[in-house]
Amino acid sequence: MIQRKDGISINNIFDIYNSLDNEFSNFTKEMKDIKEILESFLNTKSILGGYTKQELFKLCIYGGLAHENEDQYKKFERIFNKSELGKIFFFEFLNVIYKYHEIMKVIKLFNIDLLKNKKKV
Repeated sequence: MIQRKDGISINNIFDIYNSLDNEFSNFTKEMKDIKEILESFLNTKSILGGYTKQELFKLCIYGGLAHENEDQYKKFERIFNKSELGKIFFFEFLNVIYKYHEIMKVIKLFNIDLLKNKKKV
């Protein structure tokens, strides 16, 4: 849901809303606002600084959970497992997941409204 390469991702959904006809411009505008809110949140510094929330999230995903990137894994190990601050950073990671969850709930409601309006047209 978070990577463009996923079949259904938040960014792909934003793209779909951007391509809607003018008759649905209110949905497109509102979805752009939601995207800006998410991007603004992700670009803020984490509680302890040094990393943005987006960087911290990627570090947890690709370095900790997926072990997809060796450099990210080493950073993850250093910060999360060998640092007293690891619990605080993990809390920040959970905060980002919660924000994604909230955004997905809003997108769900937008999709329901859009489908209802599309049936009327």
